[in-house]
Amino acid sequence: MTTTHNPDNAKAVISMILGLVSLTGFGFLLGIPAIILGIIALKKNEGEKAFSITGIISGTVSTLFSIAALMLLVVLLLIGFTFSNSSLNVIPGESTGDSTMHQHQPERT
Repeated sequence: MTTTHNPDNAKAVISMILGLVSLTGFGFLLGIPAIILGIIALKKNEGEKAFSITGIISGTVSTLFSIAALMLLVVLLLIGFTFSNSSLNVIPGESTGDSTMHQHQPERT
């Protein structure tokens, strides 16, 4: 059984390789080119369709994970800066004008 396909597998194979390697932590850097090359290879019917689809799916997954990780990092940094700035405003032993803060007075006997 012979199958007819375009022998130019370069874009499809590169898309698959970039997509799979992008899953190791290089999401934006390799995921987006994997998606682009996979789509181009599919549109032009170049190479194995499975290679292109693998590149597109793995590139998309790694890119989405990178976006989620970046968003989580920004949120955590904002939370960290918020709490660190609020704790820097109060110096122990100084009056803040807050009536709820009282200095402990020793009891007289």
